[in-house]
Amino acid sequence: MDPRDATQVPIWMRYGPLLTALSVALLATGPLDRAGYGEISAALSIPIVLAAAAITVYRAHRHGWIIVVVWAVMSTVEALIDIHVHPVLAVSLRVGDSLFVGAVAGALLYNLVQTRRITLDTILGGITIYLFIAVFFMILYSAVEMAAPGSFLDHGEPLQQVSDELGNRSYPALAYYSIVTMTTLGFGDITPAGSIARSLSAAEAVIGQLYVAIMIAFLVGTLIAQRGNEDGAGR
Repeated sequence: MDPRDATQVPIWMRYGPLLTALSVALLATGPLDRAGYGEISAALSIPIVLAAAAITVYRAHRHGWIIVVVWAVMSTVEALIDIHVHPVLAVSLRVGDSLFVGAVAGALLYNLVQTRRITLDTILGGITIYLFIAVFFMILYSAVEMAAPGSFLDHGEPLQQVSDELGNRSYPALAYYSIVTMTTLGFGDITPAGSIARSLSAAEAVIGQLYVAIMIAFLVGTLIAQRGNEDGAGR
């Protein structure tokens, strides 16, 4: 049996750290920026999410060590590169971050599908993947904005940009935009102005709705049926 089998890993060690990191990255970025801590948020939000993702996949998947190695290499490269000198490389690294997030979400989704018994922890895993969709697109949106400034507008004005000490740029509003797009709220305060930005936004809206309608509904429905069978067998 694999040492990272779900039965041998405490519940809070499986999805707890990652779900917490995702929630903080998505929900706290904007308030931190407005409170004057934008540089700290820009420097820590994505690295914390990637680190928590690497740990979670290592716990949940037998080949998770590959993800950990990839994360370590990416983090080292990004820490050593001067973003001001290599703007094209900066965009490429951000795209790489998004692909990494997509790979982690795929690995976790595969692990959930292979789970024979649905538990509350499994449901939390499904929610974690849902938030990963938002992070995946948030990072892609950031790459698009870095490559083509003005691809997204905030009330018709350019997005506010935050840079850390290394020159890594981030756009706090895109975390909020990713969530409202995925949930199809569409308040209209932040809008995609470029063709690539519009295509990605449409893709996120479709993927987010399909995921809830199919995967979350499947997990919850299976859990209810499973408990019904257990109650019937116990009588």
